[in-house]
Amino acid sequence: MRRVVDIRVPPGCLKSAPVREYDLSEPVDERLMRSLAEGGRLQYFPSFPRPFFRIERPLAFTAQGIVGSPTLRVTFSPSAGPDIRETLLCSLGGGEAIERNERS
Repeated sequence: MRRVVDIRVPPGCLKSAPVREYDLSEPVDERLMRSLAEGGRLQYFPSFPRPFFRIERPLAFTAQGIVGSPTLRVTFSPSAGPDIRETLLCSLGGGEAIERNERS
């Protein structure tokens, strides 16, 4: 069963930036990608050497990643509250990951 194992501020981003990287215990597959896209707009490029996707959910977040990779990058909308982050965490399978705040 998939779960979130780590949440971090991406290298080069400030802690206050609305961007986070989620590391999952299993790679993102098409099923997860499509479920995250429900109620939003999915751009999917399966013919790329590394199948890239981008999901836009207005007033919530924009997520992007590679099908087959365990990492998902999410940029939260300025109007997204903590409930959006919690809902996303549950959609990704939950977990007890503690957000790490790193800068480089």
